[in-house]
This record gives sequence, C-alpha cells and structure tokens, in this order.
Amino acid sequence: MALGALAIQAPIWDRWLAWFDEGFIYQIGSELAAGAVLYRDVSHIAFPGVFEAVAGLFAMTGPSALAGRALAVLLFTATALLTLALARTVMPLGWAVVAAALFVLHRPWAFPQWQMLHYSTLCVTLLAAAACLVARALPAPSGRRLAAVGAVLGAAILAKQDYGLAVTGATHLFLLAAAAPARAAGGRLRALAALDAGVAAVLLPVVASFAWHGALDDMVQQTVVAPLLVKQLWRPAAGEYITFFGIRPLLHQNPVLHSAQAFNYLPPLLLDLHLGAVLNSWWFRETIVVDTLLKLVFLGPALLIAASVLSLAARRGERDTGWWRQCWLTVFAAGLLAAFNKPRDWAHLVPVAYPAFVLGPLLLARAWTAGGWRRLAIVTPAALAAAAASIAGLVLLRDLCRRYDTRLDWPRARLRVEASEKAVFDGLAITLDALVPPGGPVPVYPYHPSVNFVLGRPGVGRYRTIEPVVGSPQRDAEVIAALER
Repeated sequence: MALGALAIQAPIWDRWLAWFDEGFIYQIGSELAAGAVLYRDVSHIAFPGVFEAVAGLFAMTGPSALAGRALAVLLFTATALLTLALARTVMPLGWAVVAAALFVLHRPWAFPQWQMLHYSTLCVTLLAAAACLVARALPAPSGRRLAAVGAVLGAAILAKQDYGLAVTGATHLFLLAAAAPARAAGGRLRALAALDAGVAAVLLPVVASFAWHGALDDMVQQTVVAPLLVKQLWRPAAGEYITFFGIRPLLHQNPVLHSAQAFNYLPPLLLDLHLGAVLNSWWFRETIVVDTLLKLVFLGPALLIAASVLSLAARRGERDTGWWRQCWLTVFAAGLLAAFNKPRDWAHLVPVAYPAFVLGPLLLARAWTAGGWRRLAIVTPAALAAAAASIAGLVLLRDLCRRYDTRLDWPRARLRVEASEKAVFDGLAITLDALVPPGGPVPVYPYHPSVNFVLGRPGVGRYRTIEPVVGSPQRDAEVIAALER
C-alpha cells in the first residue's frame, strides 16, 4: 500500500503552487525557524502544529517548498497505511486493502488537500492514528493505551483545533456511553482520566512555552476568540462564508450550483484543468447530473454514519469485538464530520470525510457477506462508481502533469508551475528589486504570501494575509501602523 501511495504521488508531488495556504504555512514556518515567536511576532488563526513542524523542517533543510512537499508525501503515505490498519480491525484483509486503495485513488479528487502540506491533512493523519489505537484496543482498552490515545489527540488538537477538539469530545462521549470498554480501563472516570492525562501531557508544555515567550494572550485571541467571536463559524450565517447549497430542489437544477458559487462545490482540480469544458457541457447546462452527484458527495459521510447506526442497532445483541469497533468508527466519523465548519465547500469537505474510506467499505463488506439482492443493488453500483471515479482521477493527474510543467528557478521553491506563473514571479522580482532594497520587507495583501516565501521577502508587521471576514479594528490599525513605519 505504501508503494501505491508513493506511486500515485511520484509524477505530481512537485507540481502546482498554492498562493494562499501553502504560502503562509511556508512563510510563517521560515520566520519561526529564524527565531520569530508564533502569534506574538506573526499572526494566524490556526493552532501551532503545522507551523512548528515546518519550522523544525526548515531548520534542517533551509526554507524549501520541496522539503514541505516531501513531508506532505510522507503524511499521505502514512495515512494510507493507517487506513489499511484501521480497516483491518473491522473487516477481512481483502476488504481492508480495498478501503486503503480507495483512499489512495481519491488523491486527485482531494486536490488541493494532500498536494500541499497543510494543517488539515496533518490533523487527519494524527486522528487516523488515534482512531486506529482505539479500535485495536477495543473491547478492553487499558489505561495506558487510552493515555497514548490522548497524547495523539493532543497532537491533533495542536494541528487543527476544531478537528482535534471535535474528535476528542467524541472520544469522551464514547467512553462515557460504552460501559464495557470503560470497565476494562477501571471505570468511566479512570478511563477519562487516562485519556485526559495524555491530552494534557502534550498540550500543557505548549501552553507553558507560549506563556514563557509572552505570546499566550495573542494565541488565545487569534486561535480562540477570532474563530468564535469574529468569524462566528458556528452561526447559521457566518459573514461571507460558504454554507451547504441545500438538498432541494430534488428534480430540478439548484440555482446555487449553476451560478458563480458552483466554483466552491465542484472538484477544484477538475475546474482548474477543464473549467470551460465543464461549464459548457450539456450535462452541466441542461441536466441535474451535477446536482445529484454533488448532493451524494456532500451528504455521503452523514448517510454512511446513519447506515452504520442502523447496522449496529440491528446487531445490538452481539456486542462482540467487531460490534464495539464499528461503534467506535461511527462515533469517530460523526465527531470529525461535526467539525465541518464554514466554509462548507469541496476542499473543506475532503478532510472531514476521511472516515468514509473505512466506514463505506465496511458496510459494503457486510452487504456482500449478506449476499442475495444486496450484492446487486448495493455493492455492484458502488464498485462501478468507484472504478469510474478512479479512472477519471488518473486522467486528471495526467492533465495536471501536462499543465504544470515549468520549473521555478527560485531556490526556495523549485516547484513546477504554469509558464505564466513563472513569468509572474520573475517579473515581480525585477520590479521589487528596483523599488525595495534586497531582503527588504514587502506587504503582499490580501491573499498571496507565497510571493514573500518564494522571493525571500519578509512581510510587514505580523499579518501575512488580510481576510475581510476575520477583520477587526485592532488588526487594521496594526497593519496601517506597520505600513507607515
């Protein structure tokens, strides 16, 4: 499985460059490697996991997008192996291989997730490891095993606070509700204490470190107050952020999916490579094919959770190892899906849908074992859809290689991009060299911190991006003061 994961990434791992997310992760990581303190000297809304990981990486390799991409390749490969291990706890080896293979083959459809190093995918890798530890320990987890799970969940919280906290909360609920596994760990309170001890062992030293460097208040303001009180992602209408397009109408086109908003919900790589062909196609303009497929994709994780709950209810008298492990996987999937905050678009659906690659094959395996009409009505259509999506995905990878074929000449980012992008970077460098002394700071707002990283130009002040929906008078005043200096 590791070879398969490496093989699908080999032709594409150094192609394309994200001007926004990948840019600020590398730029902030390079500043931390040079001695800056996160939140105090450079601002971001995410917890510190990926930034500190990049800082450590760059301390060894120097600032390098290729080093970041190599780490992204390792994370995807590790997650493929963890998917196999997790699936193996609840299904035969053959079906477990199917589950891991589907995860590997979804790589083109996950774009830009897994293509770049990102806090979402780092968190998913850690959550997959935690889920595997819990599943392997059931139905009788020891306190030591739960402490290890807590430590991994603590690391996941540091990678991405909403994903990590949601699954940690779901794990608490599972231990509270699952009497038999909790008894094996000495009772519910001892089980929760062991879990929380592991979480605290990871989080408390980090909190202490930021307090020591005078950055704890900034950390709280940027990573807790801003998401809850400024972005207000928990509200039904959170500013300009994208929400789910809705189930209705059922038999007619959804106007949202055939407007400019369609770009948020369609697969990014498909649009990047074949935008005109998609928008001008008959099946997009005249039919509900797109609407139906997108509803299945966006509702798919919730439908799988509901199907698993029904499966568990039908076998509630068994309560054997397999039942408890499926119960945990269902709770894990529900916990991660609960963290599907705005923007609710395709790119942000991909990470929270990860458990579907285990839960889906598990339900298909049960349908196959049941035999009869279930094989024809459930397994066969699912297999045909997976095969078609896999083949189409491989075609997209081929087209990605053809589009992004020009090597950047900059030492920090020897990635392959479009020829027009290389011209942009080269032109920017010439212009900036004429206006700003070498190594001088350059504000690149609102969404293009890759320019700072690739050209080796520090930003101005501590903000690398300016998002209107995360704004505040204090931030704007600080940006203006930094520009005036």
